[in-house]
Amino acid sequence: MVRFHHHQLKSELLDENAVKTFQTQWNIYRKLVDNNYLSHREAYGILHSILNDKINRPFSIMDLACGDAHNTIECLRGTKVNHYIGIDLSEAALKLAEQAVDSLSCTVELEEADFVNFEEVLDQPVDVIWIGLSLHHLSVTDKARFMAKARNALNNGGLFLIYEPTGLEDEDRLGYVKRFEQINEKLWTALTPVEWNAIIKHVSNCDIPETVSTWVKLGREAGFIHCQEMFHDPTGLYSLFLYQK
Repeated sequence: MVRFHHHQLKSELLDENAVKTFQTQWNIYRKLVDNNYLSHREAYGILHSILNDKINRPFSIMDLACGDAHNTIECLRGTKVNHYIGIDLSEAALKLAEQAVDSLSCTVELEEADFVNFEEVLDQPVDVIWIGLSLHHLSVTDKARFMAKARNALNNGGLFLIYEPTGLEDEDRLGYVKRFEQINEKLWTALTPVEWNAIIKHVSNCDIPETVSTWVKLGREAGFIHCQEMFHDPTGLYSLFLYQK
């Protein structure tokens, strides 16, 4: 049975432009996913392996900014998940998620809420927290606050996993955007010129990548005992990190 909750939660931290982009340009996002332009297949494959290798018992997972939840649900197949919580601001995306979670044989909750304020809809600690391609909308200060909240929301030994834009060690935000454009303009051939321009506008206005060392430092400062980059995508633009409480 799926429990679907609506919440009127707002966050000053979350860039409203990023939210609007997700809600109004869903078709573009799906095109990126379907063509694996963001290395979703590899990233979720790593997530699946970590969940199987590191968790030997039934576990709960909170999927933040879950969207339609399709990729997460797929990677949960064959794991010991017994409780799934999906949180997203978009009601339309959560309606799609309702269809995806039908294949799960565990307790399911879908929360229409701001991922930044996830603690306001979480009743008890969870074993795993996952967020992909959303945390980078926050400033480095707000990322630090968020990661501290994530640690506090985990059971002892729990895992916090993120898949986010990652800059080079000597690269500023503008440098990352230029590198993104140089690499992907040649690769993302399925997009129309209008779609490509929308992507560049979003990346320029909303993406705040961090370097590998900064992502690791943020985890350590949040109190995680283990912080490690587990995957660097072929373009060098994204990384998956594992943090353990």
